[in-house]
Amino acid sequence: MSGFVLAVLLLQADSRDYAGAVDRGVTFPPPAELEEARRKGDAAKTAVDLFTDRGAWARALREVDERTGLFDGTLEVAVRFGDLKGRQAEGGGKGGRGQVTLDLKQLADYVGRIGEFRAAVKAGKTFSVPPARLEGILAHELTHCFQGGAGPAWFQEGMAAYVAQDPHSVYAFRYARQKARDIEEEVKAKHLYARAWAFFEYLRDRHGAEKCRRFIALVSREGKSPPEAAREAMGAEWADLKREELRWSAEWLENRR
Repeated sequence: MSGFVLAVLLLQADSRDYAGAVDRGVTFPPPAELEEARRKGDAAKTAVDLFTDRGAWARALREVDERTGLFDGTLEVAVRFGDLKGRQAEGGGKGGRGQVTLDLKQLADYVGRIGEFRAAVKAGKTFSVPPARLEGILAHELTHCFQGGAGPAWFQEGMAAYVAQDPHSVYAFRYARQKARDIEEEVKAKHLYARAWAFFEYLRDRHGAEKCRRFIALVSREGKSPPEAAREAMGAEWADLKREELRWSAEWLENRR
């Protein structure tokens, strides 16, 4: 991508009113419900305050826009509390219209674990796998509100991890001594995030941000298969692209910090 095109894209991103879009388009539970949730303890209050912080939502929306290009100015996202059976959060929707459900108990428990981790690090302990960042969880689930369920699981989860930019999943991948495999091979769910995230980093690094966004749009908006999208966006045959991507991603997963 030329420097001129990149400058135009960055100027367009800078001119977007992400805060205004969030103010107009993201709705939270009623104030009484939020206050009741905050009274459940300091960890619950921390979780509620972050996930209702419009500045955090605006930063997440900017990342969605810059990395995927799927934000076209439309944002209608309802945030709700619910029981997710072990998951902290869940997002879904299409084109910026959707819902993000938060399991407050799971999030509060996780905030507690993050606090314990930070205290242990301060005391001099070292860890192989840091906890996930709460803002990363927010960005991940917001990304799902733009996807419409298009594409295979690796496409959806890899794109969301790519937007979130949280290295937790990569550290977990390495700690479990996982090896990169063909992107279409089945991977355990907990390791899918890191493996599929690498795919999008490869596209951006080797083919440029503009073509990466084009690939994403072809699958998410136009319903193309990844092989069709790769041919149209990058001019590459799927088998050839996958071979190069696997080599690149294996190194990236080994060295990403």
